[in-house]
Amino acid sequence: MRTRKEMWTEYNKRDMFDYHAGDIHRFKLINKYLSKGKTLDIGYANKPNPYIMNVTGVDIGTVQKPFNYDAVISADVSKGLPFKDKSFNNVIAGELIEHLENPSYFIRECWRVLKKDGVLVLTTPNPLEWISVIRFYLEAKFKPTDHISELSPNMIQAILKNNGFSVKDITGVYVTIPLLARISYVFRHIPTRFIDLSKITLYAAKRNDKLIPEQAQREGMEAHRC
Repeated sequence: MRTRKEMWTEYNKRDMFDYHAGDIHRFKLINKYLSKGKTLDIGYANKPNPYIMNVTGVDIGTVQKPFNYDAVISADVSKGLPFKDKSFNNVIAGELIEHLENPSYFIRECWRVLKKDGVLVLTTPNPLEWISVIRFYLEAKFKPTDHISELSPNMIQAILKNNGFSVKDITGVYVTIPLLARISYVFRHIPTRFIDLSKITLYAAKRNDKLIPEQAQREGMEAHRC
């Protein structure tokens, strides 16, 4: 079995994916929150995480199976996750929730496939970061965007809590300084824990069976059966 260092070397050698420094920091940060056991990486195909093991990837598109992934599946996750209840110890959804019309249903599906005390790690663009505010205004004015659910930290916390999760941590991932980025690559993606400055926000939450509303649970199960 390859070590993580060997896998990363193989990724770079084959130039399979276009990673930047912010991606590497995000991958390592995500891994700090994961528990032992099986991991589901949702929306992996654009940039698989080379640092995780015992992982299954699911995405609407397909790519060559990354070396460290046990399996990859093609599915439209907006219609549900094609897995049995309590199948995974961890679920990762990186820069995905902002593309979904029904984030609450997606979170309920994550709750469903997680085992007891399972960990959910979400990363998503921070709509309150000042650069994001300007970019969102310009994109909305001059061109369409595929981000249909850019939610504030308070809104995401509420969705998590209303659908069976205890929020354990919220942190920034990295900040981009546009003018300096043009001068030096070093300033393009700078790690930061400050949410107000960060371009990407990370949410770590744990499945809590005491919090799941009966109605939400019933709706999630019925939608999955359909």
